[in-house]
Amino acid sequence: MLITHKLSSKEWEIYAEAAHLAVFSENRPKEMNRIDFALVVHDGDLPLGYGTFRELDDESVYMQYGGAFPSCAKTMNAWYVYEQVINTLKKSCYKRATTLIENKNIPMLKFAFKMGFKIMGIRFFNNEIYCELLKEFKEA
Repeated sequence: MLITHKLSSKEWEIYAEAAHLAVFSENRPKEMNRIDFALVVHDGDLPLGYGTFRELDDESVYMQYGGAFPSCAKTMNAWYVYEQVINTLKKSCYKRATTLIENKNIPMLKFAFKMGFKIMGIRFFNNEIYCELLKEFKEA
């Protein structure tokens, strides 16, 4: 059974560098410490993945970074982690989520589209193209 824990930005600082290195195989720039909270998904004692978030206002959240840890990367568990994070946001007070995904990151774009994200724009950063995506959470 997957469980999601919400960590404050202070709590996340303890894990941030190691998590980013494990998922992206690169060191994390210190200027990335601009989050309000992180969601960590695990199965028992095994952490599977995470997402970091910045609240834009009372109803909107920006999904900054995240991914699957090597134990579940390139497996169906990676999908379940992403789905769990989105569903956790949906159950919270947010009405919408935005994110940027590099246009070459086809697996992440497929995940986002399957979860109902729509393209709302294109951004250029460091000679790369990013799709700006929006997910509206429907009220039940």
